[in-house]
Amino acid sequence: MFDIDQFVSDCVAARRQPDYVAAIGALLNQAVNDRAGITAAFQDMQDEEALIYNDASLTVVHVRLSPNTAFPPHNHHMEALIGLYEGEERHRRYLPAGDKLTAEAEFSVTTGNVAICAVPEIHAVANRCAARSAALHVYCGDLVHMPRNIWHPETFEVVGYSDDYYFEWSHAYDPAKPFTRPAVCRAHAG
Repeated sequence: MFDIDQFVSDCVAARRQPDYVAAIGALLNQAVNDRAGITAAFQDMQDEEALIYNDASLTVVHVRLSPNTAFPPHNHHMEALIGLYEGEERHRRYLPAGDKLTAEAEFSVTTGNVAICAVPEIHAVANRCAARSAALHVYCGDLVHMPRNIWHPETFEVVGYSDDYYFEWSHAYDPAKPFTRPAVCRAHAG
């Protein structure tokens, strides 16, 4: 059965390996495919984002995206692995184009799957479905203290990342469907 503390301990050990992305990916794949265990472990965690673990080399965040919510483009400056155990996350990758961003690719991460975001990727994440999603995001560095950027989803104005901007600039994935802006979480606050 999935155990949060053991998962974090295993990820910390995997982070020390030469091929740490593959090693963490294997652990995350095993975790999200134990749906009963991982669901039970996180059943009381209902915040949009909750910080599970953070040190200089690893950050683990539990993410539950609200229905029909799209978050603004942002970067991490480190590899990120996303493991979905409930629902779907839609990711859009962007490339800088002068003072704007252009969409490069779009893909979905579905239940039981793991995706890897490389460095120096800029991406936006959304839940286009009618129910909340649930995932573990594992970052291969100190996401809490890493200076990084966020872009306004319409103007592409770039500013230093903050949870305030992240949640303020969230918007409906499909403007024709109901949207409730998620409450600000401080999962990335240092």
